[in-house]
Amino acid sequence: MASNLTAYEIKQVFRRHYHNRFTEVGLFEFDPGMARFDAFMIQPHRRIFKGFEIKVSHSDFLRDKKNARPSWRREYTKDAKWEYYLKYCHLFYYVCPENVIMPDEVESPAGLLWAARNSDGSGGFFLLKKRPKRNGGPDDQLAQKILFLFAARAKTRAGDYF
Repeated sequence: MASNLTAYEIKQVFRRHYHNRFTEVGLFEFDPGMARFDAFMIQPHRRIFKGFEIKVSHSDFLRDKKNARPSWRREYTKDAKWEYYLKYCHLFYYVCPENVIMPDEVESPAGLLWAARNSDGSGGFFLLKKRPKRNGGPDDQLAQKILFLFAARAKTRAGDYF
């Protein structure tokens, strides 16, 4: 049975799920350059950046899969929008309500998380439906830029951290 979670509710699942995990820190609406992530996490002890795109409809997901002209790009591109994200993170996930995106629709190296409600309707949790494959991620110079931007957001957007 499909859950009709909104993007806001999925963000609340992020907050609850990662609230007590001291080995990871996340930020909503993070833009390290040419890609704006709905959520972005850093695992300092593993030196890993994780990017997340929240999709609440199948049509929104299909737009990212097709050749796209992202709003932050001036020229048309032959690559799909989601492929730009790979430059900024080691692991990339789509996050959606249950059954909105099927695992076989997600191209490697991307992963898929389903957000679901608890049976009593309170809170929620994630189901890993497709494990992402680690890609090269950012080079050292870009990683440093990402870390500085991430830290700077602590002052200006403290409510967006999870």
